[in-house]
Amino acid sequence: MLAFLKIWKRDWTEQGQLLKVRINTELSVYQAAAGLQIKSLSSVDLNGKSSKRLLHGTLALLIEAAEACLFCVWQKLRICDELFSSLLVGIS
Repeated sequence: MLAFLKIWKRDWTEQGQLLKVRINTELSVYQAAAGLQIKSLSSVDLNGKSSKRLLHGTLALLIEAAEACLFCVWQKLRICDELFSSLLVGIS
């Protein structure tokens, strides 16, 4: 996800509405994946050391993704705002 968010608009072969549709689709997939990861973390037993390490690693990735989303070139799209919000919910 992080690599995707750092791609510049000029690097895409699509333009206009087709580009917007592709970006919305990509970000929707990332949002669904992040939501699934967040839900799976809620079912993890946090008493074990390995579970805590998994939780910390996942939260670090979500924070990094939220930061990338905040500063990406796609931030003005509503779907990017929704992705950022879902990442923040996952972190909290």
